[in-house]
Amino acid sequence: MGQHFCSCWGQKPLDNYEESVSEPEPKPQSILTAVDYALAHYAYQANGANELSFNRGETLEVINKDDEDWWLARHHGTIRVGYIPVPYVALTSSLESHEWYHGDIPRVEAEQILKSQFNVLGAFLIRKSYRYDAYSLSVKALCKDGSTVRIKHFSIPRINDYFMFVGRYFFTLGGLVDFFITEVDVGLPPFMPKHPCVRPPPRMQDISKENKEQWEIQREELLFIEEIGHGSFGKVWLGKWRNHVDVAIKTMKEGKMKADDFLEEAKVMKSLRHPNILALYAVCSKEEPLLIVTEYMAQGALLNLLRREDMNLQLQLYIATQTAAGMEYLESKMLIHRDLAARNILVGHCYVCKVADFGLSKLYEDAIYAGKVSKGKLPIKWTAPEALLHQKYSSKSDVWSFGVMLMEILTHGVVPYIGYSNQQVLEVLQEGYRMPQPKDCPDKLYELILNCWDKHAEQRPTFHFIHDYLENFDIQAENSYYDGKQW
Repeated sequence: MGQHFCSCWGQKPLDNYEESVSEPEPKPQSILTAVDYALAHYAYQANGANELSFNRGETLEVINKDDEDWWLARHHGTIRVGYIPVPYVALTSSLESHEWYHGDIPRVEAEQILKSQFNVLGAFLIRKSYRYDAYSLSVKALCKDGSTVRIKHFSIPRINDYFMFVGRYFFTLGGLVDFFITEVDVGLPPFMPKHPCVRPPPRMQDISKENKEQWEIQREELLFIEEIGHGSFGKVWLGKWRNHVDVAIKTMKEGKMKADDFLEEAKVMKSLRHPNILALYAVCSKEEPLLIVTEYMAQGALLNLLRREDMNLQLQLYIATQTAAGMEYLESKMLIHRDLAARNILVGHCYVCKVADFGLSKLYEDAIYAGKVSKGKLPIKWTAPEALLHQKYSSKSDVWSFGVMLMEILTHGVVPYIGYSNQQVLEVLQEGYRMPQPKDCPDKLYELILNCWDKHAEQRPTFHFIHDYLENFDIQAENSYYDGKQW
């Protein structure tokens, strides 16, 4: 996730933003014709002379939209120009410009946003429903007992040119929202208003416009704050870039990797752009220790989260689905991870999950990478038999690891093959043993796990199939809507 927050998530408005960055030289006014207008959902502090700072709620004139991540813009009615991060704004002509509209997000993500500590009773949002041409309204409210908080969902089907909501028809979603705020009783305490929810922080791929192309940075720009992890590669620190952008800094052990190999691997990582893949921001490769700078995920490793929180099946599926989406993307790029496990999935606000730690990943050409790796350095309990015995890695060996990771999720972080040594695991797998079905695990989900562990790699499902399967697994939950009559 990006590390700049709107005021409600901890960031103060940029009252003096005009002095936070030197003004870029404007082009002649005749060239700078606005092609569109954008509304800022968050405040943003410029990180370079070619960027533009702005406050939440400000309208900006968009001059160029060619870059998917950074638009050239200016403040309304001025000639000052600079680049703005696209995730921070929405075109004023779009539905996304409304505070209450959150686009095509799944039901469980909507629930996690509303359950956040930053959202109080009465917070609501509208999202695109999985149903064709339909929407859903979700609100943080109370059950009939008047004390238990729960998220209530209302269906908004589209019928001809109208939006249907609690038995009424509306020309626009805006009119529907006005009616909901003033007329619909959802069981809130007296005088507690309904209001658009606070948005989670935006997800950024780069820490600056300049950094998108020039991602070798000066290590003097980094502030190391606190060690938050370590492994065979080195240590991970919470840090800041240029004193205000939160980042994670991975320090590589000296002498473990050549700078050229490091840069080649980093180049692949930097090219990856997916909401469920950890974003690489920058590197420091001019001297040792080599540094990798990535986005910071506030809740840390999934494994630790599984062990400290009692998650229900719906949240477990949400986490698994996001991981499958990230792995489907790697699969499409002909990339293998080789160390997929709960410890290498990082979690941010609202349980957003990202696949991380590509220290063992390699780009492969023929769908198979045959390498020589010491078994002593392999994560035995997560690694597919063909990789353990013959050093054959593919996307299908990652699928095996994904099945093991699903067991970690469903057992709340229990070590796989508990009671077995690494050598015993090797032996029993060859004999056909598979971990038993966890308590409360649906039969159809365990069936998927067993398919991930097929002894024939080519018979295992693809991540494309797995993602689609998990995304639609809990679809029946979408049928549990309120009709507004009981409140």
